[in-house]
Amino acid sequence: MILTCPACTTRYMVDPLELGRDGRRVRCAKCGHSWTQTPPQDLPKAVVAEPEPVVAVPARAESRQRPRKAAVGWLVFLAVVAGGSAALYHYRQQVVDYWPPAARLYTELGIKLRVLGDGLEIRNLHLAQSERDGAPLLVVTGEIANKTQAAKDVPMLRGALLDAKSAELQHWTFAAGQGRLLPGEISAFQTEVANPKPEAANISITFTVDHDAKPAGSDSAAP
Repeated sequence: MILTCPACTTRYMVDPLELGRDGRRVRCAKCGHSWTQTPPQDLPKAVVAEPEPVVAVPARAESRQRPRKAAVGWLVFLAVVAGGSAALYHYRQQVVDYWPPAARLYTELGIKLRVLGDGLEIRNLHLAQSERDGAPLLVVTGEIANKTQAAKDVPMLRGALLDAKSAELQHWTFAAGQGRLLPGEISAFQTEVANPKPEAANISITFTVDHDAKPAGSDSAAP
């Protein structure tokens, strides 16, 4: 809206809403003349909206219900986590025996483990080529020594034939010659592999649990 001073005809740009419904006194900034300026006839009237009704909710009931649901949810979650953690801790030795890489995780968590064959040493491995019924036969001999001052049970042994890149070609399990060794005692063992893979370049003998016992040289011995 443009206002014109009646005295000096100076013009001003004014927001018509600032004049209100009944007009107001204004003064010319140039000459100081004052007059009552009314708003234009087409000035829209302000519409006052009725406030929407507010539905009251009992605050006490709501504040109690939500924390209770949240608490129950957390309790269930913690129970599942605690139960799983307890099982993993209680059966930690079985977990590591069946999946040896898990030992690193337990070690990082500061959980002590019983190392399979701890205190026992596999040594003096020898390989010999032979034949049986015209089929090639690999004869593996070695020793297990108890290096501790206590009697030790001897676990099952696991043999594996490896290629030049140490990739496993065949594996099998077998029992040692003696199931328990006294302090300082040494026991010899022997195992045979029928029809060994021709690309085998090395052999590995380690302690294991009796969960995948397979005859050496059978089809099921291949990984």
